[in-house]
Amino acid sequence: MKTAPPSRWRSRSLWFSALLCVFAVAMTSLSFSALRLAESQASRLAIPTLKNNIWVVSQLQLETLRFRQAMDDYLLDRQPADTVRLRLELLASRFEVLKEYDADQHMSAETRQQMAALRTQLDDWSQRLARLSPNPAQARRQVQAIEAELDSHLDAVHQMTLEVHLDMTQVVDNDRIGTKTTFTTLAKALSGLGISVLTMLLFLMALLARTRRLSRHLAGLNDTLEAQVEQRTRALLDSEEQLRLILAASPIGVALIRDRDGRLLFANHQLAERLGLNDATDGLSLTALLARPDLYLELYRRYRREHELRDCEVVLRGQQGDFPSLITAQSLAINGEAASLIWVYDNSRRQQLEDELRRLATTDALTELHNRRAFLAEAEPLLQRARQQGRPVSLIMLDIDHFKQINDSYGHPAGDQALRRLADALREVLRASDICGRLGGEEFAALLPGTALPDAMRIAERLRQRAAAIDVVLPSGHAAMTISLGVAELKPSDLDLAALFARADQALYDAKHQGRNRIRSLN
Repeated sequence: MKTAPPSRWRSRSLWFSALLCVFAVAMTSLSFSALRLAESQASRLAIPTLKNNIWVVSQLQLETLRFRQAMDDYLLDRQPADTVRLRLELLASRFEVLKEYDADQHMSAETRQQMAALRTQLDDWSQRLARLSPNPAQARRQVQAIEAELDSHLDAVHQMTLEVHLDMTQVVDNDRIGTKTTFTTLAKALSGLGISVLTMLLFLMALLARTRRLSRHLAGLNDTLEAQVEQRTRALLDSEEQLRLILAASPIGVALIRDRDGRLLFANHQLAERLGLNDATDGLSLTALLARPDLYLELYRRYRREHELRDCEVVLRGQQGDFPSLITAQSLAINGEAASLIWVYDNSRRQQLEDELRRLATTDALTELHNRRAFLAEAEPLLQRARQQGRPVSLIMLDIDHFKQINDSYGHPAGDQALRRLADALREVLRASDICGRLGGEEFAALLPGTALPDAMRIAERLRQRAAAIDVVLPSGHAAMTISLGVAELKPSDLDLAALFARADQALYDAKHQGRNRIRSLN
């Protein structure tokens, strides 16, 4: 039977192999993209801001109704005017919290305009309540006028809450549909990849059969190859010398290690200068260069298993101290002996940038305390451990009394100074094991592990006294400030951190309602 010439067969094989490789790479890329898309869709399903958005708008609606109820109670002589002012302050604080979230993205343009109008109306009401007439009848008429104006905004507040709930529900539904589509695409991609792999195996089997037929032809070429090997050996010796010249000129640290004993055969100038080595490097072991010599065996086993190393993190002993590095290794032969070529990248700057980014992501820029996300991330596992070990845990929530008045009267720099001074007081009074953070605006929280309610109340009293001693320096003089605190202890019935937060928040509200500059606890 007549067979195709070797050159034609080789050409067909190369074209078919290239086609299969392109198809396999395309299917692999498609599968990887589908996996990444599925991961992204699964992450979006969690929607970490969903609960926050719904909670913020719900609290805003609740505070609006509480403000109206406070005005009703005042008109019926069941509450003093200070209660109405306090409720208005709390309602204004909920608007401040609303700014920190993206809830407005889930509202219609009309609703956002109505909310902006209501926020502007709050400032007007605050000024009118501050100037209530001493005449009871006239003061009631003033409050009735405010109540009538508020009633005109209640539908807008209700519409805002409804729109946010509906839009967030639609977001969740869309992400679920997207996830289903993603996994369907992934299944098709994997099926195509399986077919391509099977096709490649069949072709490789054909190549194997062809190789066996050609082996007899290759046997006759051995004599010619011996001469070529001798010529190649001389070329390799020249290449080794050229390699040393290239490595010596490399701007990256390069070392040559003998595999059988880990001895350093060569180090270019850049690496030798950083490690404090002289020209006599022969005989120096790689383990002597590592800050952790025990890591050498781990790297060696991995290298023997994978035949290469890619960006492995190690710490080397430098002339000016230890420094983190990334090493990449590739095997080669030197004078017929197995060796490894190692590239050394200084990783110090990268680690510094990663540490700084991690700090910025978890720290409140103004007070340098934990931000809300970092506080909740550390508090939840601490509560779980305390519940498992049966240890007490208490939560203190506090905020600055009349903080809006400080900003309005002395400017935001004075308010920022008050927040920073209060953060310093928290660091002075609390222990290193306590978790402290700024939740938003002038509101702070401290979680005290291993602390029962009586001890937490004493710590809260020290915080109150320390805050009262703070003197805010102003261009025109000085200003004092006070804080109100709510304390709660973890109960066996608390299912999560939200229940403990709710009691502490209610206690904080009671402290403000009863005159501020005091501590209250629901336990």
